[in-house]
Amino acid sequence: MVRVTYELEPASWAEELARVEAGHVVSVEGGRAVVEFPQRNWGRDVTLLVSSLLAGEWADSAALERCRLVGLEWPEGFPGPAFDAAEGVLVGAIVKPPVGLAPREFAETAAALAHGGADLIKDDELLGDQEWCPLEERVRAVAAAIPESVRYAPNVTGPVDGLLRRAERAVEVGASALMVNAFAQGLDALRALREADLGVPLFAHRVGAAFWIRGPLGVAGT
Repeated sequence: MVRVTYELEPASWAEELARVEAGHVVSVEGGRAVVEFPQRNWGRDVTLLVSSLLAGEWADSAALERCRLVGLEWPEGFPGPAFDAAEGVLVGAIVKPPVGLAPREFAETAAALAHGGADLIKDDELLGDQEWCPLEERVRAVAAAIPESVRYAPNVTGPVDGLLRRAERAVEVGASALMVNAFAQGLDALRALREADLGVPLFAHRVGAAFWIRGPLGVAGT
C-alpha cells in the first residue's frame, strides 16, 4: 500500500479526490488529507505512479485550486541506496563555464578543482555530448587529469534511446560517477540507470524540479 498526504483547497474535496483515484481516505484534518492507494495499481512502474499521484488528471481539473503532495510513505521491498554515504563533509564542484570549453580545457579546470579539495566534480546541466566537447573525449581527459580518489560525474542526459549506452561508455572510458538531468530526462530513465548496475553512483540533477514544486499544484518543496 502506498500512503500519500495531500493539502487541498477547498478541503471538502478530499474525499471526492480519493474516490476518483480509487483510494482510501485514512484521515482528513483541515485542508490536509491522507489517502492510501493499492500498490498493485502500478507495481514497479514509475511512469504510472507519477501519472497517478504526482501529475494525474486531477491536477488538470478546474475544481482544484491547490493540491500539493506533502508526504509519501513507500511500502517495504523498494531497493535502498546502492552506495553508502561517506563519513564527514564532502566538497562538490562544477566545471565552469558550462559551455564552450574543449576537452583539454575542461580537464585542466577539473584538475584545478581537484587540487583545491573537491571530492566530486561534475558537469553543468547544460553540457552533454556536444561536438565541441564530446562526452567520451571529455571523460578520458578528466580521468587522466584528476586523482582516482576524486569522482567525476559527466552528464549523460540526451536522447533516451542512447541513454544506457552513453552511460556504459562513459564508465568504460573512466567516469567514476554519472549525472543525469532527472526531471528533463524522466524519472523512469533514472530508474533504468539505477537498475543497470553500472557500478558508479548516480547524481540526479534537480533542473526542472521547479515546475513540480513551486506552484499551487504538484509536490511540496522549497
